[in-house]
Amino acid sequence: MIANMRIATAADGSAIPRGSITPNNDAVCFDGSIATLEHYLAQTLTTPFGSVFSDSVVSEQNCLERGFDMVRDLIDECWPDTAKVFRTETEEEDLGEWMQAYQGSIQDYDSSGLSNGLWSTHDWVSCRACFPGGAVRSRGLWTTQHGGDSLPYTDTYCRAAHFPDSVP
Repeated sequence: MIANMRIATAADGSAIPRGSITPNNDAVCFDGSIATLEHYLAQTLTTPFGSVFSDSVVSEQNCLERGFDMVRDLIDECWPDTAKVFRTETEEEDLGEWMQAYQGSIQDYDSSGLSNGLWSTHDWVSCRACFPGGAVRSRGLWTTQHGGDSLPYTDTYCRAAHFPDSVP
């Protein structure tokens, strides 16, 4: 499966440069096009979720080359044009570390002073760091942890909320 993720091509037949990124805790790897990963990282860093990636850089190596060999999610719930990849040997522990890190970054940030009660940190991260096509943005997954019990975060809502451009 990982090998097949590397053969993506543009309309003119040229190869799309692929790479990867890991969060600060190195528990998981996201595999995708370098341009997409750079865009996702830049947007994520403008939210409390960005603290999980504060020391991260996009690598030209794919996840397999970095030692991650087990695709858990071919379409990540937040970054839909990436695959979420773990290490087979440590997947269970690493999944727990990953979930604790991203959930903690959102739950531990008090955005009430910025939002005047109009939106939550989950809303901010879902609109700014996550993208249409993923379960977080398109089905509200992080709001209910189910993804079918919540309305999607529409572009209209996300624009109207006037989220901060960066984390104060």
